[in-house]
Amino acid sequence: MFIQAAPHTATSLFHNDRLLTESVWLKSKDQLSSESSVVHYELSGDRIVFSVFTSSSKSAIPTLLPPEDPPPGRMADDGSSEQIPVEITGATTISKGKKMAIGAICLSFLLLGCAVLFVLSARPLELEITPDPDAVSVSGFPPAIRIGTRYLGLPGNYFITIKKKGYVTFEQDVAVDKTLNNRFSVNLEKLPGILHLLVTPADGVAVYSGEELIGTTPPNKLKIAPGLHRLTLFKEWYQPFKTEITIEGKEEVQNIETTLQPDWSDITITSDPTGAEVIIDDATLGSTPLNHKLLSGNHAILLKKESFSDSLRTITVTAGSDETHNFNLQLLPGKLSLTSTPSGAVVSIDKQYKGTTPVDLTLPSAVEHSIK
Repeated sequence: MFIQAAPHTATSLFHNDRLLTESVWLKSKDQLSSESSVVHYELSGDRIVFSVFTSSSKSAIPTLLPPEDPPPGRMADDGSSEQIPVEITGATTISKGKKMAIGAICLSFLLLGCAVLFVLSARPLELEITPDPDAVSVSGFPPAIRIGTRYLGLPGNYFITIKKKGYVTFEQDVAVDKTLNNRFSVNLEKLPGILHLLVTPADGVAVYSGEELIGTTPPNKLKIAPGLHRLTLFKEWYQPFKTEITIEGKEEVQNIETTLQPDWSDITITSDPTGAEVIIDDATLGSTPLNHKLLSGNHAILLKKESFSDSLRTITVTAGSDETHNFNLQLLPGKLSLTSTPSGAVVSIDKQYKGTTPVDLTLPSAVEHSIK
């Protein structure tokens, strides 16, 4: 064993009353001293003993004399020594395992104290959820603790998330107050159902629930809210289809299958003479003879031809019932001017008095008339 003075220190260290300037080997009975204390080094059997004396007790240090014979089995004939186990008495060293055990005990007491404080300060939070959810999350700090159907949380704000297959995810902030009655009722909302339209013809079909437009095909699968619906299917030139259906929702698919019925008839328009212009509901469509599709209901048909009087007729079309309508056109009346010498002659047409000359008359065309 050796000793070495610490560098850059103001205190002087002496070894056997000699100033220690370099490292030296220690031998039994050596003495180390400084300004305030003396350390005595001695081999005692299998032990190395350090005795420390303060400066006030320095006079009481006993005079130590080396033994005449070396310890048995400890020194060789040539004066060399074997390694001797050193025992330095001092503070007891705590093992790592014991330190961990002490730390665990302290941590347990700390957690227990926090738990007791949490339980004393926490308030119950009860959630009444219809229907029973698949998952419920109550997040916040500190986290709420679930106990059965209730939660324990400190007064403050929490964020609730409730999930169930086929239902809209419920998310909401709730405030837990200091009272014992923090109860919240939640009715989960079903997701829309899927209405599958198997309709012929398939495209351009408008779907109404009451007066609300749900959608128009394509696509032929439409989202629709759960509940009872009075549906009407509209497509131009086809009769409306009406039905009632209860939508289950939860993204379940429900079918409606139907074939829309035509809402028109083939109408043929003829005239005598032919070649008359045909105007139906203020739209010029061609000239006679004319074949045209008309929706069911009332329609105004007007025929015009030069030198003939206009002919107007209102018809009622029944869906699926083809009809022919013939118009006999009448010539426009002719104009007749009569004069006489001397003037003032009485004029009678077809035995009807028409006045005295000179006179202008309008008479039916293509008809013989008697003039007197």
